[in-house]
Amino acid sequence: MIELQRQALSRDNPWPGLDPFDETDQDYFHGRTAESGELLRLVRREPLTVLFGRSGLGKTSLLKAGLFPLLRGEDCLPVYVRLDHADGAPALREQIFRGLQTACDADRVQAAQPASGESLWSFFHRRAAEFWSDRNRPVTPVVVFDQFEEIFTLGQESEASRDRSSAFLAELGDLVESRPPDAVRQALEAEPTAARRFDFKRSTVKLVLSFREEFLAEMEGLKEQMATLAGHKDEVTSVAFSPDGKRLASGSYDKTVILWDVDGRKPLATLEGHKSAVRSVAFNPDGKLLASANLDNTVSLWDVDSRKPLATLEGHKEVVLSVTFSPDGKWLASASADQTVILWDVESRKPLATLEGHRGEVQSVAFSPDGRRLASACLYDTVILWDLDLGVLMAEACRTANRNLTCEEWRTYVGVDKRYRKTCEMLPGPEKCD
Repeated sequence: MIELQRQALSRDNPWPGLDPFDETDQDYFHGRTAESGELLRLVRREPLTVLFGRSGLGKTSLLKAGLFPLLRGEDCLPVYVRLDHADGAPALREQIFRGLQTACDADRVQAAQPASGESLWSFFHRRAAEFWSDRNRPVTPVVVFDQFEEIFTLGQESEASRDRSSAFLAELGDLVESRPPDAVRQALEAEPTAARRFDFKRSTVKLVLSFREEFLAEMEGLKEQMATLAGHKDEVTSVAFSPDGKRLASGSYDKTVILWDVDGRKPLATLEGHKSAVRSVAFNPDGKLLASANLDNTVSLWDVDSRKPLATLEGHKEVVLSVTFSPDGKWLASASADQTVILWDVESRKPLATLEGHRGEVQSVAFSPDGRRLASACLYDTVILWDLDLGVLMAEACRTANRNLTCEEWRTYVGVDKRYRKTCEMLPGPEKCD
């Protein structure tokens, strides 16, 4: 059978038809610069990057013509792997090592060689397993598994292939989680000095898994082996412990908040529904409420036990960057790029006051232990201390509303235990409240 070679792309022939774009086609691969840059950012930061989408969306093209050229500019070595699950094919681990060697030879990268039967973890954590370019610069291999979903289809067609796929996924999980395999542990117990050969904290490789989105359920099933898959899918921006220390909340650019079980090191729930990235998270003093600051100019309130949203607080004109509860839990403060801090009444979900005075975006807020003062930090090297006693709040209420509070508003915002006073002395309003 004669295999037809694809015609090279050119200005007269810039489209590969049904074939994916290759790395050599990068000059004709347009319109996905942002996606390529985002992939590069994730690969830079994480040991494992996951790419998924519907069939036909061009994941292979994005990897080869978008990501690979960028990786080379970062002293990384792209290693493209599509696992062969056919009977008689080399062992899956061996396919990775062969793909790595092929990439090294093509780029003239000097590389260490795996020992016979050596595991992925052992090789990529071996101190001597270094990779050097022909310019004498260290190189990081990035092994990209394309069409990884085939391990759940072609890799399950026979008992032998199922066993082979299962063993490979366990080995891949050890590599992703930096978890020494049992064989390595046993060898180190027999010869403790052998531990010097390994760097247990650092791996010399990064991984990318690309698959069709209809296999997300199968990937979710790998969480026991690869706990990394259970976390956020983008940059984590904020973390907060619950008051009892049993839960941890993390906010992310992936538009979610994850609640974690601290002792079990496992996610309890993912709070979804934010329309944009989450910039800050905070528990209230009894740990029953969670506030999240969002880049869509809002603050979300969540019921921690039910994992359900309670309210969306709207008032800021730009992105919200920080949230914090007062020590008694009655107030919530939110800081924003609109140069203001808003004090919210937690029970009524309404704003008490808008604190103005910063000349740049307000990036952080914190209450004093007694709740009588609030500190806010500005982008431009300033911190403002706000006195939150009744007089200041009354003046701010007058300035914001330009009228006196009603009796109902006074009871809601100030409290039933404090005698009513006009917030705007020169304006009409009730003299007292029953």
